[in-house]
Amino acid sequence: EAYSNCSASFSCGNFTGIGYPFWRNDQPDYCGHPGIKLDCQGERATIDINSQKYDIIEIYHDTQILKIAKADFMLNICPVSFINSILEFNLFEYTFSDQNASLLYNYDHLTEDHQPRLQEFTCPINNWSSNCYFTAPAISSNDEFSSRCKISLLIPVLAFAVERFTIYLWNFDQVIKEGFEVKWIIDQGPCNDCLISSGKCGYNRTINDFTCFCPYQP
Repeated sequence: EAYSNCSASFSCGNFTGIGYPFWRNDQPDYCGHPGIKLDCQGERATIDINSQKYDIIEIYHDTQILKIAKADFMLNICPVSFINSILEFNLFEYTFSDQNASLLYNYDHLTEDHQPRLQEFTCPINNWSSNCYFTAPAISSNDEFSSRCKISLLIPVLAFAVERFTIYLWNFDQVIKEGFEVKWIIDQGPCNDCLISSGKCGYNRTINDFTCFCPYQP
């Protein structure tokens, strides 16, 4: 039954040919790693990492890299909750293509120019229209400007997008919507061997480890 219920590859959103360790929200939970479930809604594919939802922009199976962007920032730069992005470091790691940017919320007034480049926007905070800023590269939490903001968030972005923000004057929403990269650090070797033997890859939650479903199993 497990062999027939799990797919060697599947589609999700606009992506095709997706395989283990991923699994769809409409598949049995033994078809993929418990921390790498995809939610497939129409043309959209999302993944939850540490209870935060991310839109999937690209999947690079050969290098085990996901390009993702925080879902609430894709819709509105003024989030309902102000939470830093934190990875599940036993499943994912950042890549060398990533760099941090700062989102600075609820700043009373800007009195002087500040480097690196700042871009201002407004958010309704506590029923008031508050001045907020995006800056990249990120500034230190000890920076005077950062300390004068009520809320300061670090968000991962792509280094090439930071370059375009600082040199070519991209808007901050362009930078954020480019997303950032994470690498899943699950060993694909056992799954590759399983597929070669005509099996299908899955996960045994009893022993918390990879398992191979064979076509001849009862």
